[in-house]
Amino acid sequence: MRGTLLVLIAAGCAVGLSGCLTFREYDCELRLRPEAKAWEMTTTWYDLQSDEETAEKQRQDFEELIRVWKSDGYLLEGVHDGGYVKDRRLRIERGVLVGSETRLVDRNSRLESFELGPADTVRWKEPSLEVLSTNGTREIDGSGVTWGPGSGALRLRTRNRDFKPRSDFARMFKTRPRNS
Repeated sequence: MRGTLLVLIAAGCAVGLSGCLTFREYDCELRLRPEAKAWEMTTTWYDLQSDEETAEKQRQDFEELIRVWKSDGYLLEGVHDGGYVKDRRLRIERGVLVGSETRLVDRNSRLESFELGPADTVRWKEPSLEVLSTNGTREIDGSGVTWGPGSGALRLRTRNRDFKPRSDFARMFKTRPRNS
């Protein structure tokens, strides 16, 4: 899933953009769909922003986010990496820009920060994120979760430990021309 924009945002930086994107909180729900031999992964990023210092670079990051988000290339990269994007949205919620997507991911594809362990356990680890809630078992340092076999839907809500608000993507999103 290396090439897909929002999965990489979860790691803290979107490759291919002029700067880096960041977020305050991240939700993920992962469900195995045996009939499709796929995972259905719904991810949501709250308070998307640029971590660039200057207003010009922040504007460039915002424009690139919109361009990539709307492009067919983004969808094709997902297919190339073993996933099919069923739904993707950018919206304003509680005064911040929120991005979300639901995708089907081939069960054999590597999911960013997730690994399939022995006996059908699933482990998630991302040291830059603090686990706020989960239906799995948290690691002591709060940066990882393990789900046992037969866990059903895997749920996770995290906070970015390094988040520092620098830009106002919500305002940019509200005021952008509607055809962009």
